[in-house]
Amino acid sequence: MLLLKAKVMFGGLENNLSTKIALMPGVNFGNGLTFSGIIKPIGDVGDFLFLNEWYEVDIEMFTINEEAFPAICHLVKEGNPIDFQVGSRKVGKGEIMEHLYIEKNI
Repeated sequence: MLLLKAKVMFGGLENNLSTKIALMPGVNFGNGLTFSGIIKPIGDVGDFLFLNEWYEVDIEMFTINEEAFPAICHLVKEGNPIDFQVGSRKVGKGEIMEHLYIEKNI
């Protein structure tokens, strides 16, 4: 599992994003591969994330495992950009602030 702390901004949408439901866009590290992630705002941001404003968030990426992480590990660095997608449509962007990869030992 990959855990990220990032600053993010969403745009290109018709409405602000509710913080009452899970935000789960695809996360693209710039290599053409998109992974699912759950975005959780840090701190009390109210009921909405407003479009075109920067927020600090935690991103939990349960689908990044010991097979997937080697394909993106060179892109998961502090300061590197990430994009958020719904299908092939870009709906936001961000920058990695911190990361932690947890390898599952069975």
